[in-house]
Amino acid sequence: MFYHQTPNQTNSPTGPAEPSGPSTGGRADRRRRTDKAPGSSDSCSKTTSPAGIRKSLRARVASTKTKSHLANGNKSQTLKSRSRKHILKKDPVKLSPAPPLISMVQSVRLADVRFNVGDIVSVVDIDDGVYYAQLRALAVDAVGNSCCALTWLVPTSDTTSGTFEPENYMIGMEEDILRDLNCCSLVCRCPSDYYRPVASPYDIQSFS
Repeated sequence: MFYHQTPNQTNSPTGPAEPSGPSTGGRADRRRRTDKAPGSSDSCSKTTSPAGIRKSLRARVASTKTKSHLANGNKSQTLKSRSRKHILKKDPVKLSPAPPLISMVQSVRLADVRFNVGDIVSVVDIDDGVYYAQLRALAVDAVGNSCCALTWLVPTSDTTSGTFEPENYMIGMEEDILRDLNCCSLVCRCPSDYYRPVASPYDIQSFS
C-alpha cells in the first residue's frame, strides 16, 4: 500500500511533525535589536578613535604654546632659553660712553685763590726769570688736578720796575699744551680790551 506524503508530514518514526506556523521568536529578536540600536549608536558616538585623540591633543598643545609665546614675548627668546648654549652665551650689552678725562671750566679755585679765564698770571723759570701770560683756558682732570693753557705776553719795552704794567705788554704766541696751574701765580684780572678777549673774532696778527 502506498501513502501520499504531504508537505507537513515527515517520514520520522515518531509520527507526523507539527505544522510549522509563523515563529514569534524572530520578531522579538528584531525588536530587541531595534531597541538596542539607538543606545549602541550613542555609545559609538561617545567613543573616539586614537586618531581623533591625537588630533585633539595636537590642537591643545599648539594653543598652549601660542599662549606661552604671547606671555613671554618673543618666540626666539623662549627657544634660546631652553638651549644649552644660553648658559655660556649671553646677549651683548651696549657700553655706555666713557666719561671725559678732562673737562673744560671757566673758573678754578686753588689754594684759596680763584682763577678765571682771561686772568693775568706770572710764571718763574729755573733762572728766576719772571714771565707773564694770560689764562686762555682752564681744565680739570678726572682726579681733580687743575691745568691751564696760556697765551704769553711779550713786553714792548725794557721794564725794570718789576711790576706788571698792561700798556707795556702785547699778545704773543698761544700754547696748546696744558700746564699745571700750581706753577702760575695770579697777578690781576683781565685789565681791559687792550688784551685779546677770550671770545674775540680777531686772530693774533690782526689784533691791535
